[in-house]
Amino acid sequence: MNRTNIFKKILSNTPLLFALLWLIPILWLVLVPLKPRGFSASAVDKLFTGQWTLDNFVRLLTETHFFLWFKNNCIVAISQAFISTALASFTAYIFSQMKFRGKSFLYGLLFISFMIPGEAMLIPLFKLVSIDMGLSNTFLGIILPGLTNIFSFVVIKNFYDSIPKDFRESAHIDGAGHFVVWMKIYLPMSFGVTMTMGILNLIGAWNSFTWPLLIINSPEKYTLPIALPQFQGAYAAIDLALPMAANFLATLPVVIFFLIFQKQILKIQMDGGIK
Repeated sequence: MNRTNIFKKILSNTPLLFALLWLIPILWLVLVPLKPRGFSASAVDKLFTGQWTLDNFVRLLTETHFFLWFKNNCIVAISQAFISTALASFTAYIFSQMKFRGKSFLYGLLFISFMIPGEAMLIPLFKLVSIDMGLSNTFLGIILPGLTNIFSFVVIKNFYDSIPKDFRESAHIDGAGHFVVWMKIYLPMSFGVTMTMGILNLIGAWNSFTWPLLIINSPEKYTLPIALPQFQGAYAAIDLALPMAANFLATLPVVIFFLIFQKQILKIQMDGGIK
């Protein structure tokens, strides 16, 4: 085999090598929870050998508040994703299909706000939500700032722009108002796009860490992203398997959602990049 063939063979196998590198942390996440109590991070040689057990998952679900954290995370993530997606969809309809004074200026402001880093808004948001509105240590305090999602608004608006206006005009002739037109015509026609934005919003809300950490100070109202680091701090030094079991169960819903809707998510992202 000459050098050219060797080089081509190495080059063709490069994606496989990178895929294997990406699999290492996933294997670590999956295998460590199955090891016995007291498994140490230094015992890498025993990762694929030795005893296997489900004891860590049993301990996690019976001896900790994991169910409570999971329930809190579900309440916050599902509520925020549903409301923010619905608001983005209706706002997109307004900017796409309705005429009003200052629409271009307002759309420009919304688009500019998309470029502002979220970290720059933390202090004014905290003052508004926690101090002025008195929503500190509440689920509503977590949900409220996440109800505006500019990315979803822009993507759905671009889709609404491509829908022929004959649908809207025909509905208006029949006496339907804008809200009915949006509900009965535009929302069903954009179901795929809206559902994809909802899934992305759900994943983002599920993994949200910084804002809930600022707002919530009672352990019984912790969501998973802010509960797990403190949970790990108490166990990781002496028992790595239990925190890793918690991380595995916390990550599992997001992985399942992505695997189910990955085609829609990737299609929307590629379409957005092309536009």
